[in-house]
Amino acid sequence: MADEEGWAPGGPATLFILGVLHLGLFFFATSDDQATLAPALGLWILGISAPLTILGIIEMRRGEVLFGTMGMVFGGLLGIGAGLSFVRGLLIPGESVMDGYWFTGTSIVFFLLLPSMLRLSRLMSVGLAIIGTGLMLLGLSLAGVFGATAVPLTIAGYLALAFSIICYYSAAAQLTNSFYGREMLPL
Repeated sequence: MADEEGWAPGGPATLFILGVLHLGLFFFATSDDQATLAPALGLWILGISAPLTILGIIEMRRGEVLFGTMGMVFGGLLGIGAGLSFVRGLLIPGESVMDGYWFTGTSIVFFLLLPSMLRLSRLMSVGLAIIGTGLMLLGLSLAGVFGATAVPLTIAGYLALAFSIICYYSAAAQLTNSFYGREMLPL
């Protein structure tokens, strides 16, 4: 439902888009050929970053600081930064240690969102902890901290898949509950 100024909540759209974004991250992290997939994932993430940033601005305009911040962080910080990080592979092949540390540093933001999200949704709080851990593992893997083993990167991929599923469910629940005007699906 729209508020008094005509702005509807962007939460469901944000969560559906985040589900798609992290599904791509799952495919990348669990693949045997990250070098080939990295530029495509970068373009995928850059394409998703624009609507997430716009939704973040809409949420901020509505006074929804938490979802506005999530839209801005996922769209602006993670979307544009991660997208460019992966697209870099088109110009400079191979992984960059700094890209890995960038992901690790970015993962901290999701842990900082937890106290606010706990008040709104325990499920999404678990989701933020999952993706924070996943991005930290992804970052440390890309930085070479774990050596040549693919296990932490694969775990990061499955954590991204888990977050994707949580996003899809939470978006569907918010949308359904809003449409029916009552709680049809628990959040």
